[in-house]
Amino acid sequence: MKAGYHGGAAPAEVVVPVAVLAPTSLEHDLTPAAPPEPEWWEGHVPVASSAPSVARPVPTKIAASAQPDLFNDVPEPTRGPSTTAADLLASATYKVQRKLVGRLAVTDEAVQQLIDALTLAPDHRLTAARAAGTLGVPTNRVPMMVSQVAKLLNVEGYPVVSSDPATQTVVLDPALLAEQYGVRLA
Repeated sequence: MKAGYHGGAAPAEVVVPVAVLAPTSLEHDLTPAAPPEPEWWEGHVPVASSAPSVARPVPTKIAASAQPDLFNDVPEPTRGPSTTAADLLASATYKVQRKLVGRLAVTDEAVQQLIDALTLAPDHRLTAARAAGTLGVPTNRVPMMVSQVAKLLNVEGYPVVSSDPATQTVVLDPALLAEQYGVRLA
């Protein structure tokens, strides 16, 4: 009756998902995509993302009594930038630990970014996806990076930074960090 007329194509009929599987030693310009989740999902945590940023339209006039919705930009947190991580990296205990541990794949900049993110995170916890975005590594490499940060920061085995196996979150003990490294919490 319709003589083969289809009526258009649905995205499921024309879009083909593509996965690129490559060893880490392969030279390429590709970056892993961040897991798709909205910015407001876990609160106001600054995340360094390797994905290109998309310019969002700025509303020209906002009513004073406007009800916020899921699609408006989330306001920035009122707290200032954390100096806890900078104080940590400058501490004598950190320098001694860095010499004791020896060679690690984790850099001081990565430690600083992770501690800053954990300090600002609600309950001082980050999901593996947020930690991956903060460290700039794929999600499957987060346990290895966290183990190296823990090896560096956990003085005599006391867990300053740890991983919760039940929830796959990275956890900071701010009181222990302040006690062992003599830093103030921002």
